Amino acid sequence: MKIPSVTKLYGEARETFQRFPFVILSSIIGAFIMIYIIQVDATGSDYYYLQNAVVCCGLGISFLLSLTLRNEVFKLSRTQNTIIQGVGVASLVLYYFWLPKELGEIEITRSLLFALGLHLLVSFASFMNNEGDRQENINAFWRFNKLFFIRILTSVLFSGVLYIGLCIAIVSFDKLFDVSIEGKIYPQLFYFILGVFNTWFFLAGIPQSIQDFYLEDVYPKGLKIFTQFVLLPLVTVYLVILYLYMGKIIIQWNLPEGWVSYLILCFSITGIFSLLLIYPIRDYAENRWIKIFSKSFYIALLPLIVLLFTAILTRLFEYGITEKRYFVFVLACWLTFISLYFLISKTKNIKIIPITLFILAFGVSFGPWGAFSVSERSQMGRLEKLLINNKILVDGKIVPAKEKINPKDEGNISSIVYYLSQRNSIGELKKWLGTGLDTILTKEKYSQSLNVMKLMGLEYQSSYREFSNSEKKEYFSYTFDKTSVTKVSDYDFYSSFHNYRRDDDKNQFADTTYIINIDSTNKLGLTLMKDPCMMKITYNGEEVTQYNFYPMIDSMKSSGLYKSFPAEKGRFTIEGSKIKLGFNLESIGGYFQFRNPTVRTVVGGVLIKLKDK
Repeated sequence: MKIPSVTKLYGEARETFQRFPFVILSSIIGAFIMIYIIQVDATGSDYYYLQNAVVCCGLGISFLLSLTLRNEVFKLSRTQNTIIQGVGVASLVLYYFWLPKELGEIEITRSLLFALGLHLLVSFASFMNNEGDRQENINAFWRFNKLFFIRILTSVLFSGVLYIGLCIAIVSFDKLFDVSIEGKIYPQLFYFILGVFNTWFFLAGIPQSIQDFYLEDVYPKGLKIFTQFVLLPLVTVYLVILYLYMGKIIIQWNLPEGWVSYLILCFSITGIFSLLLIYPIRDYAENRWIKIFSKSFYIALLPLIVLLFTAILTRLFEYGITEKRYFVFVLACWLTFISLYFLISKTKNIKIIPITLFILAFGVSFGPWGAFSVSERSQMGRLEKLLINNKILVDGKIVPAKEKINPKDEGNISSIVYYLSQRNSIGELKKWLGTGLDTILTKEKYSQSLNVMKLMGLEYQSSYREFSNSEKKEYFSYTFDKTSVTKVSDYDFYSSFHNYRRDDDKNQFADTTYIINIDSTNKLGLTLMKDPCMMKITYNGEEVTQYNFYPMIDSMKSSGLYKSFPAEKGRFTIEGSKIKLGFNLESIGGYFQFRNPTVRTVVGGVLIKLKDK
């Protein structure tokens, strides 16, 4: 194989840049902004303009690429192409100024949806012409995306090898020549290779003329082997597992677990992707099994779609709509449409898959019908119902609760309030709370949730906990100051200890004992008992006493779940007839369930005085 000269490589790189100038510039600008962010440790709202610029540059790569490819189909002049590309850049600039100062979950999710939609646009932008339903156009569409898929894998492989090799070179230079090199250089190198080399190399492999894809080519044998012996067996395994689970549901007559939705989606995506990979050879006489498998796949998918709808609708009715549930529901509708289309349609145009997903990606990202608006309305309605049922919302105004409410309701209210704060929508509560909300809106998001709950007369529960028939665990960890000293003159010995226990799936424990060998004859035992908050102290096998951690933990819970306290908070003394112990805890951790604490780990030191010495 002839090794290309530097002159040839430079010429090809220049041609690629002349063909895709806006795409490459967008990628390079985004990469250098990331390098600068890493260099100056740019964090916080002061650097929002840099973060937003990176988002727009990332979107610009696929958006401007799709415009270029579409312009090439119409064989536009360089001037016309530049004008259209300029309009594309102007759209990205408008989106930049439309983005808020702080990117919340809504803006990040919406940008990811746009990125997905624009990547899908690249896949079919060159094939949206009057021949859209003709077989040669569909085959050309497949070859185009096959090339893109292979180029992506090749670019990632080359970029990965280049990155690893340069990292090893930097480490070697650092060690051999004793040069102090900042660790920042490694992520900066990653973004440089990703934004400059990877993008440029990927674009260099795209044929100059779209007509090249209308020419018959040889189907890659390796692709067929990979699909036939790797992907399709995986689809079969997924199918067997899901049908066995469906049988279990029918026999036990239980509602499906929520996570089964993701398994069905994985199965569906893997199956559809597999069928797309072997699409061109489905009509060959020796591959008649492909048509049989394809039809069987979509038939087998229909009962699983029913299971998918059952799982997601159960969550929607019980907990309301959130963005994730909205997306799962929309994908369930999309799978239903795709399955029926490929079972009924005679054309079976595979372009319908990226086109419909492109429409969905943009359609669900904005407007009153979009995921964010629908989810917010659903959670506000659910919150209103909970507050009215607990007599906290009376005549459209919040009346603080005068007594404890149902823990499940309190947890669900906390979850919704936190949900609103994370999406910068806590201001929607002003109609119920009035001006009392104004000072809260200036605080950080966790404090917003905490203070809103206080205005309602409620105690804030962990935001990530979602209640169902059984309350999930809410973990805590408390530490104590280690810088203070303890008087040891009244004791004979000191020992550190670390007692940790595991619970099984049924939240059951076995006694877990930490043994301290005081000397050759005396032993101290510290046992975390089955009782969730009790520690038993034994001396030479005889029980001295039992210590209850509940009062200590209960006094600290109001401060939060992960807090640090003065050393005195973790000190206590135990005295028996034969021994005196002074405990200095360094940390204590566990979880709350139904507001009751369970201790799982205790770390600290203990001073020991033997009275019988």
